[in-house]
Amino acid sequence: MHREWIERATAVFVSLWAVAAAGADYSLRVEAPASVAREGQIAAVLRGTSAKGLVGFAALLRYDPAALSLDASGFAGTVWEGSDFLSVADEGMGALRAGAVLDQDGAPPPASAVLPAGTELAFLKLTFGAGPCPGSTAMGFSGGVDDNVLADEDLQGHDTGNGLVLTGGTTVVVAAGTFIRGNAKGDPVDVRDPTSSVDIADGMFLLRFLFQAGAVPPCLDGADANDDGRVNLLDPIWVFQYLVGNPRVGPALPVPSSELGADPTSDGLGCTTPPESANCQ
Repeated sequence: MHREWIERATAVFVSLWAVAAAGADYSLRVEAPASVAREGQIAAVLRGTSAKGLVGFAALLRYDPAALSLDASGFAGTVWEGSDFLSVADEGMGALRAGAVLDQDGAPPPASAVLPAGTELAFLKLTFGAGPCPGSTAMGFSGGVDDNVLADEDLQGHDTGNGLVLTGGTTVVVAAGTFIRGNAKGDPVDVRDPTSSVDIADGMFLLRFLFQAGAVPPCLDGADANDDGRVNLLDPIWVFQYLVGNPRVGPALPVPSSELGADPTSDGLGCTTPPESANCQ
């Protein structure tokens, strides 16, 4: 394994999607959860398998920066933690380059400087922030053949030109359980300005629900404007006072108020019909 494998610039986009092959002798795979709520966090792991012991790897990962933000990345808790050389760099535009080399005291490497063969190992841990728009988003690989490489104990490289299989991961961003506090009517939430979904009509909607047998709020968590675990007279009052800027209410309603999110308190109200996301590109 040579350092230039890690530092080489991206050559050509290969794939955002999985190229699956069960039982591959040499593989890199992105493991990601099947689904996540809007504005939630995605804990992904880059994993690798080799038919021979490993001394190093290089990978060029790709994700959609319009749908995901990279919040954290690192080798802590992986098989490469504490290695002689570790590198992970966000290159922008959804490209993340990573690589590692175990301590090498000579050639061939001593057994103590070789990772075990035949077992899928955690190489790199990643945390992404999901955006406000529902949909499917992929995390995969890109670059030329030298950008994704496993270096074995015989100092041989395995890339996509000689048997390395790359498998991406897909996560579906869902609306389930996410809302804006005070949006009692359940109006679509403008992702460019989420707080605009709360207006005087929400307070009036709540008054009609409470006193005139009006429609039931589609998301009771959203109707619970003061987050006290109940929907009652105080909620329309909180909406009205928030809109007129009463400092006793504060500059914002209880979270989630500035962006879509789940209820941080367990109160049993629930959100049967979450509001849609508006102005998603």
